Order: sequence, then structure tokens, then C-alpha cells
Amino acid sequence: MVWLPLSSKSILMTCDGAGLYSLFWRAIKCWINGELRQNSNTNKLIFDIPKIIEAISNGITLNKGDVIATGTPSGVGIGFDPPKYLKPGDKTKLEIENIGVLQNPVEAY
Repeated sequence: MVWLPLSSKSILMTCDGAGLYSLFWRAIKCWINGELRQNSNTNKLIFDIPKIIEAISNGITLNKGDVIATGTPSGVGIGFDPPKYLKPGDKTKLEIENIGVLQNPVEAY
């Protein structure tokens, strides 16, 4: 299985019929209100996805639907000077190459 952005419309992609590593090397981009804030690739993770899955599997059993949070590339709001925090009404767009796009508005709770 491959990790994907979380939402009520999340999808699951399996490794059946494809090269395992080709599924894990993906461009990942994030826009806030049309401004490209993150532009990276999953191959820049400190540990690659198969290694992360292997390490977690050594301690627990992964089941269908489990989520592995890996962190985020540079470009997060707190890293700007001054910081650019998300606020209600902002529009987020996340794209993972050859997988899809997830768009969500930011709402107060």
C-alpha cells in the first residue's frame, strides 16, 4: 500500500502489478491560495517508504487502513519570516505525482 493525503475522499493504491519502488518516488507539491509553498519529492525523505514500513512492522502489525505519518518537506508556514499560518478561508491544494490532487478549504473549529 502507498500513503496518500487524508480526507473523506482518500484513495488506496496497492503495489500489485507495479514496481514497488516506482510507486514510492513521487513529486509532492502543496499550494496555499495558489502560492506554491512545498515542491519536493518523496525520495528526499530521510528514510524511504519501504524502510519506514519495515521498521514499523518490526514492532507492530500494520493493518488495512493504518496511517503512517512521515512528516513534511520544507515550506511550512512557521518557516517563513514572518510566519504564514493557515487561517479560515484559505484554500489548500496537495498534489502527488500520478496519484491525484486533494483540495480543501481551511475552516475554524
